[in-house]
Amino acid sequence: MSFKALINLILENNPNIQEIRNSRHKPLDLLILLILNQSTSDDLADLAFKKLKLDYPDYKTILAENNPEKLTESIKICGLSKSKSVYILNTLNYLEKQNWLDLNLNFINDLSDAEALEALTQIKGIGIKSASCLLMFSFKRGTFPIDTHLFRIFKRLGNIIPTGIDLVKAHKFLQPQIQGKLAFQVHVALIELGRKVCLGKTNPKCSICYLNSICQKNFN
Repeated sequence: MSFKALINLILENNPNIQEIRNSRHKPLDLLILLILNQSTSDDLADLAFKKLKLDYPDYKTILAENNPEKLTESIKICGLSKSKSVYILNTLNYLEKQNWLDLNLNFINDLSDAEALEALTQIKGIGIKSASCLLMFSFKRGTFPIDTHLFRIFKRLGNIIPTGIDLVKAHKFLQPQIQGKLAFQVHVALIELGRKVCLGKTNPKCSICYLNSICQKNFN
């Protein structure tokens, strides 16, 4: 099955997806939350973010204090807190040096999708998935983030992405093939499928999956 045909099948089975983008967080808040969300659950990332907001009045305070140990302690509930504290400081320092440190990340409005992805992924700790999520949800861009759920689904389908490529290369391979509103709809639909049906290799719910007939059942 071609990727275009897969998109049509996904949309046929998810006709009621509303194009509701991020409204809970300012863009910079979402970027920090995406760092906290790496290799952990949404719930733990949310708790770490709330603690961060309690411990620091604003991001300039984090920069002024430049205390990775305190920052690590603040976000420890989400795991990998030492690395994530470094990534947060890297991000804030980078944005400040570029004169881009504001809650709305207004600099992105002057950049194309490709330029914004390039700028954001220059920051150690911001990968193409996080950058794509930020652009999709905060700026209504047509980027197509490939997270672990989507990557797992595409690998199981067999012929959607080349065999053996990693998540970053999968993003670069698929992004040119889907744009705009479609990217958002397909991303949201597959996130739901990956969370509720196309689960890890020990418990996929194949019998209720609308992609079952085209799946190659590669559960590695």
